[in-house]
Order: sequence, then C-alpha cells, then structure tokens
Amino acid sequence: MVDPCERPRLGQAGRTAAKTIVYTAVPDYSKSEQVVLYASEAAARKAMTDLRAAATACRTGGYRYAVAPLALGDEAVTLSGQSYQGGKPAIGGERAVVVRRADALILYTRAGEWGKPAKTDYREQVKDARRMLGKICTVAQCEMSRS
Repeated sequence: MVDPCERPRLGQAGRTAAKTIVYTAVPDYSKSEQVVLYASEAAARKAMTDLRAAATACRTGGYRYAVAPLALGDEAVTLSGQSYQGGKPAIGGERAVVVRRADALILYTRAGEWGKPAKTDYREQVKDARRMLGKICTVAQCEMSRS
C-alpha cells in the first residue's frame, strides 16, 4: 500500500498474508488500512528497512518522499509523498504511518490534496495505528519478538 516509486517487489519477501481495506477512494482523496504478516520478525524488519531506503532514494519528476522515525510499536515511520511544482508543494500527496510489531506491519494512509508536509498530517493515522497495536498480537507472533 505504501510503495515509493512503485517498486513491484518492495515488501514482498517473506510476506505470508495481507489484508487491505480502502475506506474512501475518489479521484482526489483516499484513506486505507493494511496489515501485513511476514514469516519472521527478521523479514518484517527487512521490509521496514527497504521501505525507508526506497523513500529516501525516490525522487521522480516533481514528486518527493520524506521519511521520519516515529516512537510507536517495535519501530515505526511517518512517510510523506508530495507533488512539487517550481520548488513549492502542489496539489497531490500522501501521508502514511507504518508500524512494525514483531512479524507484522501496520499501515495507515491518506492521499489527496495536501500542502507542505506537516507533523499534524499524521494525527489520525497514528491514532488508528495505536488502536491496531492493541489488537495485532492476536495474529502476529508478538511473544517471540520479546525472547
């Protein structure tokens, strides 16, 4: 669901299951949630590492990504994708929160008409991720991540 530069194999290695829900999808706005399970905690960690690297490396035309650490779960990031025109933020962007807990990734995104990226852009995604973190250990191997 979060794929800077649309790399078809990003986050696929070791993936065992995924569930994606798109709440709203119209031409200028979408909101989605995804849970991805991996065969091991190491595979989930690698998916996070690869995502950070892809976001840092991806700058296509007038679209740029920025990634920043977030204190949530075992590791987490905020990720913004933003269109730029003439060096200034233009219409078109996405804001995501990606959290790893044990062998699972939890992703929340919003895409639409954005301005300059701001920390407040992630408020709802962080709230949703916190709620899911309370439930994720029913399907993730959380007890193994602490041993």
